[in-house]
Amino acid sequence: MNRILTRRAQEYFEILDSLRSKGYMTNEQWRLLSVKEQEKTPRMTSRVIEDALLENGYSKGSPTEQKKYRFLWMRERGIDSGLDKESKDNQIRNLESDPIFSAVNALRKQLSDQAGVVIEEAAKRAEEKVAEVSAKNSELETKLSNLQDKCNEFAIAHNELKNKANKLETALLDAIKEKTHFEATLKAEQTNFLKDKKQFEDKLGNLNNKYDTLCSTKAKEIEDLHLKYKEEISLIKEYSERQRHDHIAEIENLKVVKSKLEKELDKAKDSEQRVNRMNTELSQRFKRLEEENKKLQKENSILVVNSRNTEGLLSEARGELKQLHILLADQKDEYQNINKQLFDYKERIGRLEEQLQQTKAELLKKSDRYNNNGRRVRREGVGAT
Repeated sequence: MNRILTRRAQEYFEILDSLRSKGYMTNEQWRLLSVKEQEKTPRMTSRVIEDALLENGYSKGSPTEQKKYRFLWMRERGIDSGLDKESKDNQIRNLESDPIFSAVNALRKQLSDQAGVVIEEAAKRAEEKVAEVSAKNSELETKLSNLQDKCNEFAIAHNELKNKANKLETALLDAIKEKTHFEATLKAEQTNFLKDKKQFEDKLGNLNNKYDTLCSTKAKEIEDLHLKYKEEISLIKEYSERQRHDHIAEIENLKVVKSKLEKELDKAKDSEQRVNRMNTELSQRFKRLEEENKKLQKENSILVVNSRNTEGLLSEARGELKQLHILLADQKDEYQNINKQLFDYKERIGRLEEQLQQTKAELLKKSDRYNNNGRRVRREGVGAT
């Protein structure tokens, strides 16, 4: 039957069940195995049970307590220990009735409970410290990672600086070699320079003498050119004044021609409008004549059927119709003449506009030549002075 287990019994039952699930056998079961099976199978020794209790945070207990709870566990789990049932029960009752065992068990239980409370508090504090240490550890790991990155960066920078230093050292050696070569070359160049300087000073003295002579000669020539420049400037001013008056007169004439052309163009436009009106009137008259012709044809057909006496009237109508056709032809000829005159006016206006453009172009060319002559004369005068 099921018993109400104490906390200590529950601890033993938990440890023994765990060992049994891992393949451990009791000493009684283990002895019943063959030698080969005993070598392969672990057994629940007192040392194994004590170690398991300590690993799970329980007290290891005394050998008597361990033996008591082991037998109790074997009976509850139905495990045969090699003893008969009555002997097992007597053994358990003898242990429970022993006053020393009971007192020791009570004291052990009290100590175990107190130790459990202390252990729980210590476990909580340990967990808090572990969490704190874990947080600090993660922070230190982060800092260590950052420091490692910086260390790598410094190592790369150190290598780069080392390479640059090697390059600079090589460049310095090359520069020293170039310096010695340059100093030797400089000494030779200085010697040549002193020789060339002496020759140059001699040539410079000769050139200064020639320059003074040339300056006196050129000063006389410049003075003569200045006088000629003044005379040419006065002539150019007179010429430009005459050209200006001529240009003004030509522009006035062109304005008169332009006004005449504009008037003729207005007249041509008026003529065109009259021709358009006449064309419209002739078209209307031609339509009316065609309508009358149709009416006369209808009347003619009626008169032919009714009587031959209407032939005279029909011939007269035909004569009138011919006259109208002749009149219409005359009007068309007149319209064509007007259009031809209008076309001639347009061609004449076009030619006059071309002449006007050519005249303007010639005036611009003359003005440009005049301006260019003035600038050239001014440049020559400035160069002479």
